[in-house]
Amino acid sequence: MMFRKLSAGAACAMLGMLAGCAGGVPEYKELPVATVVVKDSQARIVFRSVGMPMAVDYAVDSSTPTSQGFTPIGRVFHSGREKLLPWIATLTEKSRGAISNDQPQIEKTVDAEHLIRIRGTSGWSDVGQQITTSGSCGPLFSQFTPEGGKTYLVEFRFNGTSSCSQQVYEIGAGEERLSMPSEQLVH
Repeated sequence: MMFRKLSAGAACAMLGMLAGCAGGVPEYKELPVATVVVKDSQARIVFRSVGMPMAVDYAVDSSTPTSQGFTPIGRVFHSGREKLLPWIATLTEKSRGAISNDQPQIEKTVDAEHLIRIRGTSGWSDVGQQITTSGSCGPLFSQFTPEGGKTYLVEFRFNGTSSCSQQVYEIGAGEERLSMPSEQLVH
């Protein structure tokens, strides 16, 4: 009986909210990068991916005397928050974090003035109703020498499923991304 009293507009709005397509998506604001001050003897590196919801595995290797090669630091993924309703993006982020420990970003503090090498790689597969798709991108390698007291962003960027790139930025005042020279390594 209650459903008969709903207007057509109210019914459409309710259906849209249930389906995740209500109205427009609010303007997306990316998570801030430079939120923590680090000591002059250290640098902070934030790892992210953008462009596709595939997981990216990051590993680092520093040139310190105790360096033992690449050490995995975790997996990140792009949740599509700028295109989805906030509650859907939040649900996606929480479920991916709980199921596979994928995070929207990972942060690492490193010793300043020591060369750091970064490896980013992604591999995926999806099994549908008789169709299996899979692919990979990377590994991509970058290296740079972080300065003390600074924050850097390493961004693994998907260009569809056919190509990817990795860029390192220094984060300046007001979250400004300053493209910095980082050597792209081929292995």
